[in-house]
Amino acid sequence: MLDYFSMKKLLTKNCNLTAPGGDNYKWKEVETSLLCVEKGWHLIKITASAKNAKQKNSTDDDDLRMVLNGYELGKYEIPQGQEHYEGFDNASSWNGATLKGNSKTIYLFFYATQVGNNQLQFYADRNPHLESIEFYKLDTEETFSLKDLNPSNIEDVDRSGIPWMSFIFIGPQPKTFEVTASAQSGKQKSSTDGDNLKVLLNGKIIQNENSPTSDKYKNFYFSGDQLQGTQKTLTIQNKDFTSLENSVEIWYDQSPTINQINIKFSENYANLSEFSDSSSQKDLIYLSLHAFAHLMQVARKKYTAEFMRNAISQNPKNLVFEEERELAKLTRKDIKKYFT
Repeated sequence: MLDYFSMKKLLTKNCNLTAPGGDNYKWKEVETSLLCVEKGWHLIKITASAKNAKQKNSTDDDDLRMVLNGYELGKYEIPQGQEHYEGFDNASSWNGATLKGNSKTIYLFFYATQVGNNQLQFYADRNPHLESIEFYKLDTEETFSLKDLNPSNIEDVDRSGIPWMSFIFIGPQPKTFEVTASAQSGKQKSSTDGDNLKVLLNGKIIQNENSPTSDKYKNFYFSGDQLQGTQKTLTIQNKDFTSLENSVEIWYDQSPTINQINIKFSENYANLSEFSDSSSQKDLIYLSLHAFAHLMQVARKKYTAEFMRNAISQNPKNLVFEEERELAKLTRKDIKKYFT
């Protein structure tokens, strides 16, 4: 259940469409324009599903990924899943190899720096299914909440789990991300397998602190064999989010319950300045410039983003821009618009 609080719904699009087929192609039919009528935090909620090759009697899975204003979501995240192919293996995508026909919902939060249209594009591999797109304006002071959630399908679940939902943040890092969940043991369910829940932060699994070396439990922060039906809370703090784009992804095994998820937002980048030693300061400079390039891309400042990415890349092109060169003019125009 979604607790809307003062969220303002701007768009609902019940797509219910299956991609036409092909190899890593732009799915033009579902490209969506999202109008931000004011600056601040916005939410795009997308639900889709994808099958694996076995379910399709094929040699290739279904996959789906997103691009917002030309920015490839999840590009710098640690890959997850069984197949690492063309960006279809991160929190911002739907990978048929791991989903096995199940639905996954992505909550994409982005901070709009200006009023205007935002283009959401999809790239598909084979025949993924897009169920719906919803678009909201959030109040920065509100707490975004989800309550009383259970997986819709618990068939064909393996030890690694099934991707269930993702939360993507483009802009200032959240103040806190808190998830409370409960899970039962196999004995309580008269089964050989208990409920489990896995949580990943920017593609890295958050380990079960009670069993950090156990092959059975270490990757499931919420383990039914340990919880025995009781609740446990995981809180991810502002300092744990370290980039302009951050993600939290949740995978399930069997039928755990998410009792509540609470997300508190911010409008500043305070933790990007909390480095002290010289090596960290170098990382901070690179991270800050990388974040600025991403922000320019999301804000549709294409030329500034390209200029910055080239400047901080490991193998930059030897570009020299004179004062009156066209790209220099366009970059200055981008920056002037952004800061006014």
